[in-house]
Amino acid sequence: MQKLKQSLKSKLSNYKRLAILCIGSDLRADDSFGIIFGTGFQKINARRRRVQVFLGFTAPESITHKIKKFAPSHLLLVDAADMGLKHGEMKLFGEESIKGISFSTHTIPLMVLVDYLKTEIEGLQVAIVGAQPGTLLFDTEPSDEIRRSAQNLVEALSELISMN
Repeated sequence: MQKLKQSLKSKLSNYKRLAILCIGSDLRADDSFGIIFGTGFQKINARRRRVQVFLGFTAPESITHKIKKFAPSHLLLVDAADMGLKHGEMKLFGEESIKGISFSTHTIPLMVLVDYLKTEIEGLQVAIVGAQPGTLLFDTEPSDEIRRSAQNLVEALSELISMN
């Protein structure tokens, strides 16, 4: 967790406005990682004007207009991702690293979404936090590992943005 926290601090150290796009299906077990994180983060950080959470669920492209209107300097995507890691383990990626990673259940690839937003928002810096799912079974509760990872990310990111 400490390595992830340091990486986040480095990637987000100079943000002016931070958009956090949370992706996943709350109907498919561990695929709900991004949504669990997003709702938890919103509760703690709802009043921050320079940070905004966008719940994209399985169609994050449907809210790109809201992200563009917010005009962030930085975009953090949060999603479940099959990276071959230990169940619940998280990793931070730069946009250049996401081409070979299997991100769960979106209607379009994340790289297409990122490319579009970078075209529309000048100077946008992008990072992605992925958490390794254990199962993506339909109509199944998220695992304790994924819930714990989402809570750990809420705490780490809340601490980082309170310093900025």
